[in-house]
Amino acid sequence: AIPRAVTPAIPRAVTPADPRAVTPAIPSARTSVTPSTITPPTPATHLLARATEAAIYTGDLRRLREAARVAGRLGVVAPGTLGGLVAAFDGRYADARDLLKSAAGRCGPGGDPTVLIHAAIAALLLGDHTRAATATVRAAASARARGTPVTVPQAMEFRAYADFWTGRPRAGEAAATDALWQAHATGQDNGACH
Repeated sequence: AIPRAVTPAIPRAVTPADPRAVTPAIPSARTSVTPSTITPPTPATHLLARATEAAIYTGDLRRLREAARVAGRLGVVAPGTLGGLVAAFDGRYADARDLLKSAAGRCGPGGDPTVLIHAAIAALLLGDHTRAATATVRAAASARARGTPVTVPQAMEFRAYADFWTGRPRAGEAAATDALWQAHATGQDNGACH
């Protein structure tokens, strides 16, 4: 099938590559983000979450900022890890802390696996390994309950980090082994290498 072009809801005279065409969707520390104001994840939110992860893994600050601009242009609330990292790279550390705390606070039971994984990432960035472990266990359980086992290896990857960083190497080893098995079982060779 030939991919279709996405038509923006509001036509613009500038190209998407022009950074002046968008405004970041990164709220400041003064913006109130509470669990009751969080909208359910959309496919666009999931794609932004994945773009954020790719930029984090590769250390590509330009792409991280680009993901934030795209979020702004589309009117999508960016994952807290995206906003928090952009704020940190811009030297706005208080904003970064607040955005990451907000993202880490989204680790309630039964939540969306991607949101829970980002809660875990944010908690790890804040040094809250206990909250990170909780979010990853919930993310894996949620992914299994929703019938999306391809998300389980990623959740378990961050669980392994949390376990190792809290001095629980046996638990980390078990999480890594489970993640490796899940990655192989779901055909995720790249996931298996993490």
